[in-house]
Amino acid sequence: MSANPREYQREYMRDWKRNRRAKHMDGKSFVWCGSEENLENHHVDPEEKEGHNIWTWSEERIERELAKCIVLCRHCHRTYHDELRRGQREANRQDEKAILYRLRMAFGAPKR
Repeated sequence: MSANPREYQREYMRDWKRNRRAKHMDGKSFVWCGSEENLENHHVDPEEKEGHNIWTWSEERIERELAKCIVLCRHCHRTYHDELRRGQREANRQDEKAILYRLRMAFGAPKR
């Protein structure tokens, strides 16, 4: 335990959020590449996103927010957003599906 109460509180909150996130990700994998490491939540429709620091929210609110997400591995999540930044697609529903389809094709059929 830290002698500094503020540092102790920061450390406690970091651990608490890390444990809540780990609980959510436990047993999950990204279905296309099969990765079980470095998993991240991706909002399918960014317009519906309420926030990104969800692990401090109530359980009910977290579940509502996660219902708007899919789980991607960090590599595929970065690849997806890199395509967005490079302007290789228009921001519409068909293009969202096209990028996710290309990811699926790159890694083959979903793992079961």
